[in-house]
Amino acid sequence: MGSDGLFTQVHLDHLYSKGVWDVADRVLPLKASADYTARCVGSLVADAYRTLLKGGIFLYPRNRQQPDGGLRLMLEVNPHALLIEQAGGMAITGDGKSPLTIVPKTIDDRASLIMGSRENVEVYAGFLNG
Repeated sequence: MGSDGLFTQVHLDHLYSKGVWDVADRVLPLKASADYTARCVGSLVADAYRTLLKGGIFLYPRNRQQPDGGLRLMLEVNPHALLIEQAGGMAITGDGKSPLTIVPKTIDDRASLIMGSRENVEVYAGFLNG
């Protein structure tokens, strides 16, 4: 996996929680720096691939309309979480737990996903915890 490079993939939505906006308020001003870029292709596969190669963090947090998250746990979240973790990164859901520990109830269960370099995900998790 890439370093903890300053890349982020996130679609900012007005429905996100305060913790997500706290991260955005702290991190997004860095985009003026030559060392930081913010990208969102809008395709989980493409954004995950970029995160694997370049490092950084991918955010698809839960929001008020999708309190469990919008990605399909079994088809989208878990495969990408497994790849990121096997590459030395970290993947969590909106409650700070590994998505690989969630026991699905149906094939269509949804979850949020935050994944990327361990360092960046731990910073994000710190905002979730207060």
